[in-house]
Amino acid sequence: MKEFMSLFKSSIESPFEDFLQVFHRELRLLLGAVSRLEELEERQLEGVVRELANPESISILERTEGDRAMDVLLMPIVAWPGRLRYIMAEGSLRHVDLDQLHLFKWMYETRSETEGRMERFRATAVYDCDSGILSRNVIPQLFDIEKTRAEDFGASLGFLIVRLRLDTRSATIDEVRRIMRRTDYLFKLNATDLLLMLVECSAHGSEAILMRLKKSLGNRLVAAGYSLYPQQGETVDDLLSEAEGALV
Repeated sequence: MKEFMSLFKSSIESPFEDFLQVFHRELRLLLGAVSRLEELEERQLEGVVRELANPESISILERTEGDRAMDVLLMPIVAWPGRLRYIMAEGSLRHVDLDQLHLFKWMYETRSETEGRMERFRATAVYDCDSGILSRNVIPQLFDIEKTRAEDFGASLGFLIVRLRLDTRSATIDEVRRIMRRTDYLFKLNATDLLLMLVECSAHGSEAILMRLKKSLGNRLVAAGYSLYPQQGETVDDLLSEAEGALV
């Protein structure tokens, strides 16, 4: 089955958004001439279609509008995390092989579950999968630990944001690691921005580290800026905001 093999390949190799495009394209090819094909929430179903929709199985119903009759396909999809949706199609559908539709349904639900589990993993991961540095998800926990230590010693805590060129980011991250102190933490904020949490570091110390980064990274460094706890903020959000505002 050519349609299924193309979909199977996409489910393994492609991001979820690309998989959805392939899914709808291949499903349309399988169904043939249809006047309507869309994905709906259960609450979006209307009238008799909503009354006859079966969340447990694929249904092909006959629908009459005036003197015109058509087939309506309802394919229930349980998307992560257990949200019921329907693939709805209208046209001449009596020829469609239900076994093939069940393969499409299985592929969608399997890929959706995989994506959901990956999202949950990324949301709770300590390390960023792509770069191998700390995820921004653990900034609050480490900040709570280090701000207590800073308070005990009457010291400051620096938040230094480094914005890198995307095309040289991977190699530049290794250079940042070489420059940073062993006591500091390095986090990935997004595709281009890193955060250095500078432990027990004054404004003078933060400025010195920033100067070393600028000298070493050259044009690979797009911008940088820092803020200090507690002088410029007492929460992660405040300190990130202040550091972003200082980017030059």
